[in-house]
Amino acid sequence: MTTIGKPPEFIPRSNAFVARVYYKLMDFLRVSDNNIIQSGIYTCDIDGITFVLDFSQKTHRSVCRAKQYEPDTTSVLKEIVEEGDIFIDIGANFGWYTLYMLVNGPPSITVHAFEPFAESYKLLNQTVTINKQQDRCKVYKVAVSDVDGEGMFKNFHGLDNMVNSLYPLADHKYCEESVQLMKLDTLVTENIEIPAVIKCDVEGAELAVLQGSIELLANKVSPPIWFMEANYETSGMAGFFPWQLIEFAQRFNEYQGYFIRDRQVLDLPSLKSLRHGDTLILAVEHIHRARIDKANQANRRTS
Repeated sequence: MTTIGKPPEFIPRSNAFVARVYYKLMDFLRVSDNNIIQSGIYTCDIDGITFVLDFSQKTHRSVCRAKQYEPDTTSVLKEIVEEGDIFIDIGANFGWYTLYMLVNGPPSITVHAFEPFAESYKLLNQTVTINKQQDRCKVYKVAVSDVDGEGMFKNFHGLDNMVNSLYPLADHKYCEESVQLMKLDTLVTENIEIPAVIKCDVEGAELAVLQGSIELLANKVSPPIWFMEANYETSGMAGFFPWQLIEFAQRFNEYQGYFIRDRQVLDLPSLKSLRHGDTLILAVEHIHRARIDKANQANRRTS
């Protein structure tokens, strides 16, 4: 495993300017789209976190080069999560949100991360371990869904592992991997305390996740606030539109839809206002408004 950005022995540590220039040049060469090193497992330090990344994956190279990933959603989540919260990361992949919340969020939170694809699960575990977060984070090789059982996870030829899914994707060819399926309600009943915040990015399986979380959705005292991807392509392959996630949640509680613009959480003007790629937030106004206002205020100060 190679580390991006560590000082080579021939650069004097006292020459800080030369060292910084060298690191930036090496980072760019190694992780640019026309990079010298196109594959292999590397560690990359971002905001105090060491990520274990697979440079055969374009998204991983991009994250290491940019030193960030989904900055608006990251900023909002960091402020939404509070002391003592249980945070659930469904579709954790290489662990951006899992580790960002653990390292840069409140120190007393606990994280449960779910990643069914074997290669991504391995990287995620390595990242949790290398950052010494095993005591605060449990990683599951599980696909959260609407049933307890087994399913076939699709790895699409020529595409990043980030888009792996339980559902086909247009005419892309794929190979399959058997994975364990579990309802979130089952997991909470058996293993996890009631979560306060859930991030869910599962390439079309978002509705299935909600369908397996009815008891959580119906909790009138402490329902979780959800952060979900609005992806018209993957949801279409699964047979629903992203705004139907709001309609489903409203069958069980007073959930409303919100979205993020410029690091601010805003009321969704209408169900069909969601753009492709938006982060849909499902929140219960009278329970979650204080969190939303706090996040908006914090992000206004730092913008």
